[in-house]
Amino acid sequence: MHFGRVEVWRSSASRRTLRTVGRSRLIVLVVDDEPGMRVLTRRLLEREQWEVYEAADAYEALRVLDEHPDVLLLVSDVNMPDISGVRLGAIARRRRADIKILYMTGFPDLVFADQSSLPEHEAYIEKPFTPKGLSEAVSLLVFGTIVRPPDDVDL
Repeated sequence: MHFGRVEVWRSSASRRTLRTVGRSRLIVLVVDDEPGMRVLTRRLLEREQWEVYEAADAYEALRVLDEHPDVLLLVSDVNMPDISGVRLGAIARRRRADIKILYMTGFPDLVFADQSSLPEHEAYIEKPFTPKGLSEAVSLLVFGTIVRPPDDVDL
C-alpha cells in the first residue's frame, strides 16, 4: 500500500488568518479532469467537514473562484488538458494571493518542471494517496498542524 508523500513548505502564517479560518466555513475547490478522482476527493474532504465545490478543468475552476471568493483551498490535479494544475495555481494566486493550493499528482517532477520549489502556502500530495494522507496534507497546509483546531479555539 502506498501512503503518498506529503511535501509542505510552510511559512509563517499570520495568526489573524488562522483565527478567521477557525470561525468561518471551510470551503475547498477540487479540480480534476477525471470524474472518479474528483468525486472521491470531494467525498473524502466532505467527511472532514469541508464544503466542496468541483470543477472538471481549469477554466471551470477559474469561474468558480471568481463566483466564490470564500474558497480557502484549491486542490488540483497537476496533469490536466489545456491548462495544467500548476498553471491554474499560478493564475489563482495572481487573483487571490491568500488562497492555499494543494497539488495532486502521480508525477511530482511535473510540479517542479518550471520551479525548484513551491511558493509559500502551496504543497503537493503524491497519488495514490490515502484518506488519512489527504486529510493530513490539507490540515498541514491550512492550519499548520495535522489536527484541525476546534472552532472555538482562539489561535
